[in-house]
Amino acid sequence: MKKVTVSLLLVCLFLSSVLSSCVSQNNQSDISNELSQTQSETVSEEESRTVVEEKSYPHVVGTFIQPYLFADSTQAVWENHFSKLLEAGIDIVIIQWTARTPYAKFMDVYYPSEVAAANKADGYNVKPYCLERCLAAAEKKGIKVFVGLNDSDEWWDGKVVDDKWSQSQGLVGNQIAGEIYDLYKEKYPNALYGWYFTWEFFNAMKGYEDKAAKFLNYTLDYIDELDPSMPLMLSPFVSNSASDAVSAGEQWTKVFAKANFREGDIYCCQDSVGAGHIKIEELDSYYKELKKACDTKPGLKFWANNENFDQSDWSSADLGRFVKQMNIASKYVEKHVTFAYSHYYSPDRGFTNFHNAYVKYYKTGVLEKYDIAAPEVSYKISGDTVTFTAKAEKSPVGYYKIFLLRGGASVGKKLITTGSETEFTISDSLTGVADGQVINYKVYITDINGNISKISDIAVTN
Repeated sequence: MKKVTVSLLLVCLFLSSVLSSCVSQNNQSDISNELSQTQSETVSEEESRTVVEEKSYPHVVGTFIQPYLFADSTQAVWENHFSKLLEAGIDIVIIQWTARTPYAKFMDVYYPSEVAAANKADGYNVKPYCLERCLAAAEKKGIKVFVGLNDSDEWWDGKVVDDKWSQSQGLVGNQIAGEIYDLYKEKYPNALYGWYFTWEFFNAMKGYEDKAAKFLNYTLDYIDELDPSMPLMLSPFVSNSASDAVSAGEQWTKVFAKANFREGDIYCCQDSVGAGHIKIEELDSYYKELKKACDTKPGLKFWANNENFDQSDWSSADLGRFVKQMNIASKYVEKHVTFAYSHYYSPDRGFTNFHNAYVKYYKTGVLEKYDIAAPEVSYKISGDTVTFTAKAEKSPVGYYKIFLLRGGASVGKKLITTGSETEFTISDSLTGVADGQVINYKVYITDINGNISKISDIAVTN
């Protein structure tokens, strides 16, 4: 696919301005009618708001949402989701992107964009109701929304060093911001709160800090002119394979020296623990150096994006690990958001027990610890497979994973239903094991709070 040149983008800008002068009134009317109908089916604004309390201990105030998660959801679904977030003390939502723009053309779009319609990529698809339903529900519930602009996979090929690519994507992002502002700021003045810079920098920028700042400034300069009251948030990550903590801080110090951040803009670094880019033991050192870097930019806020997932199996992080991440980061940051409560802890996404346990933590600041007895384990061999059945006492918060070790080495872990179940199974292959050979296994389970059971030892005779 060819890259879009700046001149072509300028042509598209002109075309989009012409098209915007004859916006489809029918399309906008359909959206407004649908929203009015949804609003009439939901509770009143006074009944629906929940007051979020500040706490003296670390807790999340915001969550990311990738738009596909609610692409076709009604406003009522958004409102229900926001109600659950408010129960957990969350009144900030970051919509990670509103358009996918491979090489500055539009593919997946989550609002009724005239610019996108005039500059389509292969596979163009639009979900015109998604963003407005979100904003309408947020205005009603008292949720502040940071709206992400554009994103594209070629970013991960190091495109920030390509000036033409950066300029073209920066210009497209500005078009998106302008459209969304014109469509929704007057209509949802409290909900449309800020912007999110979707592109994820990380500490592999040595030698390219000026280019990174220039890319940021395409967005910063435009949104400052558009509405200086709306802050920008960005959420880069850190990786121990890219550089150590000191170098990460030095790189960002150089970026901050050239980037036109304003007072109130937010540097919200991913802690990278869930993604496995750093170990939790390294988190303090990286945040310490990044705090020093942020302090060189007056008015720039430093927040944490604490990750509540485990990329090794794309599961939710147990609360013990998640709270530990927040406690480490809290020494350096003003507030915590997460990627992503909406995806990994929310009850309307199937994580009721996680939500209930986190809400209890949010209300008390205490993550309850329990002694869990070793499960009673039996086994059955069928062919070349041994299957273990583990029976446990009931957990107050719900069990989460069962682990299997063979000869001291991990050979498996398995997600288990996070309800009231107390009997679980996990299997291992006996391929290559001689008849009559004895293998020593260990089995243990964990619960949602991160409590670990005592270990059951079991000898299996093939």
